[in-house]
Amino acid sequence: MATTAQQMRAFRGLSLFSAGFRPFYLFAAAWSALMVPLWIGIYSGGQMSGQMSGLRIDVAWHAHEMLFGYIGGIIAGFLLTAVPNWTGRLPVTGVPLALLFGLWAIGRMAMLSPAHDGLTAALADCAFLCVFAVVIWREILTGKNWRNLPVAVMVSLLALANIAFHSGETQVTIRLALGVILTLVALIGGRIIPSFTTNWLKKAGMALMPPAFNRRDLLVIVMTAVALLGWAVAPASIWSGGARSRRPAGSMAGASAGGGDWPHARNRCCGSCMSVTPGWSLAWSCWAWLRWGRRSIRRARCRCRRGFTH
Repeated sequence: MATTAQQMRAFRGLSLFSAGFRPFYLFAAAWSALMVPLWIGIYSGGQMSGQMSGLRIDVAWHAHEMLFGYIGGIIAGFLLTAVPNWTGRLPVTGVPLALLFGLWAIGRMAMLSPAHDGLTAALADCAFLCVFAVVIWREILTGKNWRNLPVAVMVSLLALANIAFHSGETQVTIRLALGVILTLVALIGGRIIPSFTTNWLKKAGMALMPPAFNRRDLLVIVMTAVALLGWAVAPASIWSGGARSRRPAGSMAGASAGGGDWPHARNRCCGSCMSVTPGWSLAWSCWAWLRWGRRSIRRARCRCRRGFTH
């Protein structure tokens, strides 16, 4: 069977839709580059604020577009490229990919419309993540790739969070979406960083190799997911080290932060070998930010009256 790279090279249609990462990475990045200055202009109350006042843009809208719009598109681009490698199935390309990308683009335009808080805009926005979740479930189940079922679950949770956002539960769903995204980073990064590190070290002729993904790594990811879920639903509970906890460190967030040092520490010596490689420096920096975030949840005393911050 041809590899994903061979299938991409054999594609004869528009190159933009020859692989999932091409349209989604390009336009999701462009969307974020547009939305950030737009939000700054509106938030600062300048001339742009007067021109765009009809959109009724607020903090919740901005958080939604960054999490469900921008990062949702990035997740789609990554998974549409990675899942064929996991399952051995043909990648989603051509017309199906164009249609899926079209749903994402329609959702973004709907959220820019003056009626973005209406039912029509909500249906247009929610359609993409729901259809995308179905695509990921189909690929993983058909390919019998049971190991990656948690990825399909996370995508489904992100789609459900988006639906809940449009139903009015903005604070909880924004935190839930952020928790799902961070769990995906922990799950996929926790597997591919050691794997890619090993491949790089072998190519460089190094003798020291990091251990493969194991049960202890999985335990840390599970604790991280539970801590983030607790933070999303009840930010002041002991699960997130919030205001009701006598000791912020004595929480699931604290346990996951401490446990998260294990995969980082066991690969630290290998990671230092790659400090000269910009790509690897970026990968390890992302992993460090995740650890920092877990520690921040542990140490912070959440103030529920303020809701979420962004």
